[in-house]
Amino acid sequence: MRSNVLVIMVATLISSTVASAAQDQRSVAQASTGSIEAPVAEPSAASCQFAVEAARALVDALPTDDLSRRMAESYLVQAKVEAGNGEFDDCLEMAAHATIEVREHRHRLGPGESLEAHPLR
Repeated sequence: MRSNVLVIMVATLISSTVASAAQDQRSVAQASTGSIEAPVAEPSAASCQFAVEAARALVDALPTDDLSRRMAESYLVQAKVEAGNGEFDDCLEMAAHATIEVREHRHRLGPGESLEAHPLR
């Protein structure tokens, strides 16, 4: 029960971070078109790192042989790639995908199926 509360809290925090980044992008777009609103700072390396760490905490709560965990891990790898390329908005998006994957548990193995778990490099 305690881990479920933690998962919900982290998922909510990541969702709000991603929503804030989307709002930042809309504000910048409105400012560039002559809107009254002043531009808000773009997503930063710090916000990306925070989102990836929060998503990682959610992913680590799943068993290593869970298919949704593997999918979420691939999203986190891509988030780190995007951050390395300076694409922090894409990094936040990939971290959000990882969070959604864990929260909604989209990928499941059928009866009798198994996943051979190997660590990602």
